[in-house]
Amino acid sequence: EGVAQLREWARGINLIAPQSEVATVTAARIMGAMLGVQARGVLSLRSGTNVKQLTAAFNTLGGSDVVGGREWLTSFGRVMGRCGVMTMKEMAARPELAGRFAGWGLGSLRRAVENRRGKAVNVRSEALNNVGMEALEWEDARSNVFSACVMYDAVYRKLRKMDPDMSEAELDEAAMAEVVRALGRKSQPLNFRQKALDATRMSIWKMGGMFLGSESINTFHDCVSLARRGGADGWKRAAEVWLTHGIALQLLQAGLDWLTDDDKRHKERSVWGYVFGSLLGPLSGIPFVSQGVQLGVMGLNSMFDCKVPVYACSGLMPFADVQRTVGSVKRDIKVLRGQKQGVSWEDKCLAYDDLMRSGCALVASGALFGKGKGSALAYGSALTMSAVGNVFDFLLKTTRTFADDRK
Repeated sequence: EGVAQLREWARGINLIAPQSEVATVTAARIMGAMLGVQARGVLSLRSGTNVKQLTAAFNTLGGSDVVGGREWLTSFGRVMGRCGVMTMKEMAARPELAGRFAGWGLGSLRRAVENRRGKAVNVRSEALNNVGMEALEWEDARSNVFSACVMYDAVYRKLRKMDPDMSEAELDEAAMAEVVRALGRKSQPLNFRQKALDATRMSIWKMGGMFLGSESINTFHDCVSLARRGGADGWKRAAEVWLTHGIALQLLQAGLDWLTDDDKRHKERSVWGYVFGSLLGPLSGIPFVSQGVQLGVMGLNSMFDCKVPVYACSGLMPFADVQRTVGSVKRDIKVLRGQKQGVSWEDKCLAYDDLMRSGCALVASGALFGKGKGSALAYGSALTMSAVGNVFDFLLKTTRTFADDRK
């Protein structure tokens, strides 16, 4: 009787375990799909996200044992001035990079969504959102190609100087080997379609880091690897990569702040905030980490009664700037309550834009569970309107900035 009872329990466990596993996987897929929808709504045609993709131009810095930081930066200037050994068009066509950049460009994401969950999707309704996501993909690819041209130029010129007898074929082979090696160290999902597929198995924290902080996270890893080599050369190269990435992020953030900050925030800004922020290196470009560091510095300022400004590059990443997000929520509440004191027409437009984008996020998430052309149309239209809202948000803030400057 005891053995029979044990067998009955074992049979029950065998039946329950697969069902539990299926339920867990299904829930993870549903959550991943919803997070993917939110990512597309937030990222497409958003100015800060597009600006941040430019940091991929520094992906090959520190990735070679042949050239140092100074030689790389010299070649950076040469490629910027269109004096590099190889043009970007020639580099993009090289077979060594064909596997890495295959599928990049307009059309790849559109093809990926033409048949989602076995139902036809109205691609036209979400066309604008697709264009925005594909633009991010294209920009990231072009920035990587630019970085490859810089590394190729630096290695090619140094080897030719070291050994004038090397043939063109030998120089080309050696330079391309360093390019592939340097780009390989930035191992990340190759395009946004792969990132979206990976996101179905990730939490919102990991997904935010992958979509918004890939280059900064990988740069931080590179700096740690270079420092672990030990010796003066390892620490020197780690410092070069760290500071170069930090300065690039701060320059991009400063440009965005100049365009979108209101008059009050412009007066509160200090050049030293960007200078000290550059010392954070890649940390200032990692979602949530950057704002955490900034809040930590603010806490130390309060504790020791200091005023050391440090700006993390949270403006390049949506929702990473806690202070700005809280300020936007307070502004929206004022507008919705009908308050007129201290509320400008720009504030009203920004509040209604926030409300529209929030509504689009809810509609797109709900349409995931619908069937038929109606759900597909609602899904695509919500994503497109989210992209329009992102553009409208940037234009409103820029208009407000220039209007404040004229006063």
